[in-house]
Amino acid sequence: MNIHKSPNAPQAMATIYFGGNIPGQEFPACDVSQDRFAEFLNDYVTPSFPGFTVTTAQGYWKGKPETVRVLTLLAADAHSFRDTVRQIGERYKTEFGQEAVAYAFTSCEFTLDCWPYGPVKTYHTNGKGY
Repeated sequence: MNIHKSPNAPQAMATIYFGGNIPGQEFPACDVSQDRFAEFLNDYVTPSFPGFTVTTAQGYWKGKPETVRVLTLLAADAHSFRDTVRQIGERYKTEFGQEAVAYAFTSCEFTLDCWPYGPVKTYHTNGKGY
């Protein structure tokens, strides 16, 4: 995924919610460990996205609490973005035996601000949406 904007391309943000419980496994191997998740990011996210944000949250699936990792991605060209994001989610489901991965896609405006040089590029929606 290229962070550089193609002419007239809508910009996008995706948030992916990765459940941490591994179905059918008992404690202590019931959760996706930090090390395993870091390997997943390195193998399947970093090659497509040079930068991203991961936060940890408390979520619920089928009424049961679980640790959730929330991955936020930005793209200057949304045309192939959705497919790339879904491929990451499908890979996570396969790797960790998940029943589901949740996605939120939105159009957005963002600026790549590289200190000490200030804003390098500003990306914004062109009114066509995502």
